[in-house]
Amino acid sequence: MISMKLENLFERYQNAIVIGKEESRAFFAGLKKDMPTLDVVFYSVDEIIDMFSYSYTDAAISYLRSEYEFDPLIAEEALLIVSLMNQKHYSSHRLEALMPLRDDLLKHDLLHKPAADLAKIFENHNILYFGLKTALPISLRLGELHNMALSFDLPIEGNYIVDPDIEKYRKLSGEERKELGLYR
Repeated sequence: MISMKLENLFERYQNAIVIGKEESRAFFAGLKKDMPTLDVVFYSVDEIIDMFSYSYTDAAISYLRSEYEFDPLIAEEALLIVSLMNQKHYSSHRLEALMPLRDDLLKHDLLHKPAADLAKIFENHNILYFGLKTALPISLRLGELHNMALSFDLPIEGNYIVDPDIEKYRKLSGEERKELGLYR
């Protein structure tokens, strides 16, 4: 017989997609092992950002090096930022200045859009933000979907709520990160 604690966890996470820090993945893998009928899927914040960002190959770096004479490191940094740009306009002048670069890469088929129906994976599920302070990075990517409930959940151990450390975006201002849908 399932203990009361496991029963409560089953109710909380049944039919849920949990989005949290990578280190929380083991907790949910353990829950699924203890409760084989539990229907829960875990995604890290980085996995969600990657799912909904443009993808590119080394050909894009080569293109930026040859056409724009970018240093390889600058080309990689520019591609990292451009790959996150999914809006038509930005209030940041720096981000807005990268729009023609994004459009040129799209025109030359060097940036690849995420699948149009990718967000439908999240429909008809409870989306739980596990141990995160804000839903902005995920909400900007998911948008509004049919029959999807969003909520926050604290880690079982409690004591911490920390934004994921996304070191690779440290050179963007706080406002630029917000516009791109990244954690501060």
